[in-house]
Amino acid sequence: MKSIKSLISGLVVSSAVGFAASAHASLMQFSAGLEGDTSAWGVYTYLSGGGYVDTNSVNARTGSKSGFVYSTTGWSGIGRNIVVPSYNVRNYTTCAAGIYSKGLASYFEVIDTATWTYLRPLAHNSGSTSYKQILSGTWNARPQVYFRYVAAASAVGSFTYAYADDAVLQCLY
Repeated sequence: MKSIKSLISGLVVSSAVGFAASAHASLMQFSAGLEGDTSAWGVYTYLSGGGYVDTNSVNARTGSKSGFVYSTTGWSGIGRNIVVPSYNVRNYTTCAAGIYSKGLASYFEVIDTATWTYLRPLAHNSGSTSYKQILSGTWNARPQVYFRYVAAASAVGSFTYAYADDAVLQCLY
């Protein structure tokens, strides 16, 4: 599985080779480990379930906090809006994102808030007792994107849960 760093490294090589004019590449990065102020993160549910910022450090990948979501039917998610600065939003700006998760089946969504459509197909982790990175793949930048980490839909009456930590968004321009 590729890391965000290797996805972006590939973009740097592609951009340096792809332009006839002088090549230059800069990187904008947003990182969120759920430490400090978590008021920008919201919990969303469909049918049943919930979530919260867990302050039990034993569940965190790094630091002392992680996102926790659960559901018995439908789904629950924790997410936030991230604004890509306008100077970064150009036709040749490419972004990639990732988040670490553990628990039962979980998904990571990247959504364009202007149209509420997916910028990338859902990336998922089919379940693990230790943190694994979920990567979005790349897309052309939009001024504002929404990242949502979702505990997968569950069958009626079964309990699904997951933890999320260390989200990152990188844009190459």
